[in-house]
This record gives sequence, structure tokens and C-alpha cells, in this order.
Amino acid sequence: MEVIDMKAFLSHTSSDKDLVGLVHQKLENQNAWYDAANIENGESIPEKINEGLKYATHYVLFWSRKACESNWVRAELNAAFVRMMANKCKFMIFILDNTPLPELLQPYKYDYIDKKDLQKASDIIVEKIFLKKVV
Repeated sequence: MEVIDMKAFLSHTSSDKDLVGLVHQKLENQNAWYDAANIENGESIPEKINEGLKYATHYVLFWSRKACESNWVRAELNAAFVRMMANKCKFMIFILDNTPLPELLQPYKYDYIDKKDLQKASDIIVEKIFLKKVV
């Protein structure tokens, strides 16, 4: 088995930053693209998101009611789906509440995550992301 260089793009809404921030920390920062860490004051948000998606080997979607309502998450999802269809990145979906996935994503494997214990939830997510790292 070969271990590849991984860069996980963490797609989420600001209401889920508590969990996503922990996941980012546990991925040791360099393995993940996270808006709060990768976009500096004064930088173009769309430009930095495009850059993050371009180099992502894994698109990690944190799906919730707020994510469903977010134009940013939708735009990231659309771009990542195109990359996935071209075999340029792997897709991972973590559902954080009972919000149904868009029909296009329903055939894909996903995991339900209980946010009541953020430490445990972030450990589970990080373990699953690193399992995808081995090719």
C-alpha cells in the first residue's frame, strides 16, 4: 500500500466551525484546507477557495441544515463534484443533522456524526479521513 500526499478541503458553514476547527487541528493543519486558516484578511475569498479546491485530494463535506442553505457550500460542492467526476479528488460526506442530502449525492456513502461530543466526533472524522489516505 502506498501513502499519498493528502490535502482535505473542509467544506462547511460557519455554524459548524466548532467541529470543523477541531478536525483541522487534528489533521495537523498541513493536511487540510480550512478557510479560517487559509484565507488571510484582505485576500480574495473566491480565489483562495478555488486554490484550495484545485489542490485538494479529498473533498470533505460537513452537511447540515445551515450548509444546505449556504451559497458558499453549494458553490464548493459543485466545483468538487466536477473534480470528483474527473477522478481528481475523493468525496467524503459527514451528515451533522437530519437534513437530507441533495439527490445527486444520495447514492454516495456517508456517515452520520453526533455533534454532542465534539472531541469524539472529530476523532471519528479524522480517523475516517486518514483511512482514505491509503491507496
